[in-house]
Amino acid sequence: MVFGMSEKAAGIKFRLGEHEISLDRDVDYLGMVLNREVRLRHIFGRVVKALSVLLPNIKGPRASKRRVMCNAIQANVMYGAEIWVGAIKTRMCKEMLSSTQWQMALRVCSAYCTVSEKALQVVAGQIAIHLLTLERENIQKEKRRSWRDNIEIRGKKANDKYMANRVT
Repeated sequence: MVFGMSEKAAGIKFRLGEHEISLDRDVDYLGMVLNREVRLRHIFGRVVKALSVLLPNIKGPRASKRRVMCNAIQANVMYGAEIWVGAIKTRMCKEMLSSTQWQMALRVCSAYCTVSEKALQVVAGQIAIHLLTLERENIQKEKRRSWRDNIEIRGKKANDKYMANRVT
């Protein structure tokens, strides 16, 4: 995949061993489409559209099954959270996430659109997606910090051992 590729470069193909590789504008990797035009509103719009097809507001599955489907869709949204966690700090992104989650909660509860977002989240048993992404970011930062500290400690021990053997 090449970002910023011109139209002329789009048709280029080359061989690597037995495999033919072609340049493409986008990559579909485990359900996440990566390209330079992709925006969060496209991802969330696709999620809401899928949810509205799966869960009609009238009739359909029971609330427990709706909650399971909603959690699966939320996991899909959270799958790429490491990529767009920086954007979560903007007001527009928070509003898009809130709108998406509100529509998901509406479907879970089979409620009218006049119900507030916070009330729906309580009834549906959902946690705000922007809080989940920030929590995930903090967990990743803590993991990186502990790995770095662990590597530094092991390096220091190895250096001390080397210096002790060198002196004797």
